[in-house]
Amino acid sequence: MQIRRAINILLRFVIIAVAGVGLLEFSDLIWMELYRLTHPFNLFTLAAGIFGPASAIAAIALATVNKSLPLAAIFAVSSVVIFVMPLVVFIFRFAK
Repeated sequence: MQIRRAINILLRFVIIAVAGVGLLEFSDLIWMELYRLTHPFNLFTLAAGIFGPASAIAAIALATVNKSLPLAAIFAVSSVVIFVMPLVVFIFRFAK
């Protein structure tokens, strides 16, 4: 039982670290995308400006209170994917 508890604590720290690093690394991108929301609508702007930070904060909150760790892991991974998605599209679009 102690091993399961240790793995649970380790998983909580990993989820918080992944979501926190995502917020920290892409914090400039978040403000740029929120500024771009005032201009014509763009799906990537909405995702990186609102859904990415919201899912990262939800992952941190769920992992902190130890509620539904699988859902917190899904939120943490999705926030990183949402933050990286515009960069991947940019690279594939202009890498010709």
